[in-house]
This record gives sequence, C-alpha cells and structure tokens, in this order.
Amino acid sequence: MAGDLKCSKCNFINPHGSEYCNSCGKQLGTDCTKCGHTNSQETSHCNQCGGVTEYQVRKEEKAKKEKLKQKQVLEDERKDQAKAERQYRQWREAQQRRLAKLPKWRQWWEREKESGFPKVWEWVFIPIIYLLGALSLYILWLLLRSLFG
Repeated sequence: MAGDLKCSKCNFINPHGSEYCNSCGKQLGTDCTKCGHTNSQETSHCNQCGGVTEYQVRKEEKAKKEKLKQKQVLEDERKDQAKAERQYRQWREAQQRRLAKLPKWRQWWEREKESGFPKVWEWVFIPIIYLLGALSLYILWLLLRSLFG
C-alpha cells in the first residue's frame, strides 16, 4: 500500500505511521539532531528545519571509520613492504659476506646458481658431468678386469 514503511533491517512492510518495525523492533525513522522531528528512514536532512538527521551523522561516522580503516590497511601494507625489503637486504648482505669467504671460482659458481643458470648448464655441462662419471666407472671396470680377469 502507499505510505507503508519497509524496514531496512528485515524488509518487513510496516503500516503507515509506525515508528518501529513490527517484526524486529528497529526504529523506522531517523530523528533530527536539531529539532528532534522524526523523518523517514534514509533522510539526510530534516524536512522541517533542514538540520542534519541521525542517519546522516551515522553515515558520516561510517565513512570516517571506513576511511581510517583504509588508511590503516595502507599503513600496514607499507610497513610490511618495508619489513620485507629490510629482511631481503639483511639476507643479501649475509650472502655477500658468505661469498667473500669462498674461493673466486666458487663465488662465480654461486652467483650463476643464484641467477638461475642459463639453459646451457642444463644442456651442455650436466650431461658432460654424467658422461665423466660413466667414463670413470668404465675405466675402473677395465682396471679391475685386467687385475682379476
């Protein structure tokens, strides 16, 4: 019906003139902070004196809280980023100190390993290492065969 008030909390339709929801008890109107007149639910300014309603005050408070929350999230992210950068810098310095103690060839090897090794290592040098291992086993087998053969 025309003039019925719908509750914003439970969506119950209340008869015209109701001040509180018949289902959940929520206040259906919002009071003016200046004159105290009860206005419809989502009115920002009083329709009698033009003053700010409680709805508008709550809306502004909610916006402030949301803004503070976003600001806090950004601050936390900035702190986390700074902490991660500091930890990486400390790790990097520890790596540099560790590398400085190694022989030059080993320093080179560690830097290559850290950079992820080009595919050349996988396709050329690793098979060569396996072949050298197999060759040494073959030579050992020949040696044992000649001794005990």
